[in-house]
Amino acid sequence: MEIVVRAAALYAFVLLLFRAAGKRTLAQTTVFDLVLLFVIGEMAEPAILGGDSSFTGGALAIVTLVALDVSLSLAKQRSPAVDRFIDGVPVAIVRGGRPDREAMDRERVDEEDVLAAARQTRGLARMDQVGEAVLERNGQISVLPR
Repeated sequence: MEIVVRAAALYAFVLLLFRAAGKRTLAQTTVFDLVLLFVIGEMAEPAILGGDSSFTGGALAIVTLVALDVSLSLAKQRSPAVDRFIDGVPVAIVRGGRPDREAMDRERVDEEDVLAAARQTRGLARMDQVGEAVLERNGQISVLPR
């Protein structure tokens, strides 16, 4: 039972940590981010298992984490408030062709991020060609041309 409690506590901690880190953290995965995720995984194992290196202990920890993940996805489906808390809401970062500096700073997005999304998705090269841009819940930037 201790493994279940440890797994649940660590799951909640990591969930809150990544939620606090913001949307752009997972959307712009770099090699460093991938290494960081592996290191977090390696550090989580002893915290969850607490010295129990048995197959049963590992299996119980994995089942607990998957059950928590499924439960959370069901809770998000049933409750808009839980969904907003976990995944956030889309944020307009360019309105009427003008960057919203406050929103961009809060979300840690700069003009270069918007321009990169504009080039990749719409073939736009300059900020004056961008009418609207929204930082989506998944960390991607949607761009509508002027």
